[in-house]
Amino acid sequence: MSDTLFDPILGELTFDTCWQGCVSIPGLGESVLLMIETQEGPPTGPQREAFRFYRVEYSGLIPTIETAIFNYYNQVRDSYRQAIGPRFADKLAPELQNASEIWRLLSAPVILILPNAEHELRITLLWECTWDSENGLQLEMRGKQVARIGVQS
Repeated sequence: MSDTLFDPILGELTFDTCWQGCVSIPGLGESVLLMIETQEGPPTGPQREAFRFYRVEYSGLIPTIETAIFNYYNQVRDSYRQAIGPRFADKLAPELQNASEIWRLLSAPVILILPNAEHELRITLLWECTWDSENGLQLEMRGKQVARIGVQS
């Protein structure tokens, strides 16, 4: 049986193995899956503050996030093209002309907020991606900076 809570910042959340709910984030989507892992109990103040910060700031961070994903993709694209083979390479790992094209290779995102002992403004965004359907893509934000990008860990 799962627990449910309503938080004025996070909305309605249900607990199974972590707290989950659907949220609206301007520039990201109307029904984005939010997952919050806690040590025990409900989401913490720092987790709530991180979500509030990114909900407000996300649309201004899109160029930073888009450029980071585009640059990462261009670094790994050729190795994935070789692994995929010529039959599917142009569909799953195509050459992109500009950063805004990267979104067509990504699924709807998942927002993950982990326990945060340092009380930093930190979230992780997870996507499925065409070029690495097994591992997907993970991008960690700390404040307004991309702290890490790579396969999901």
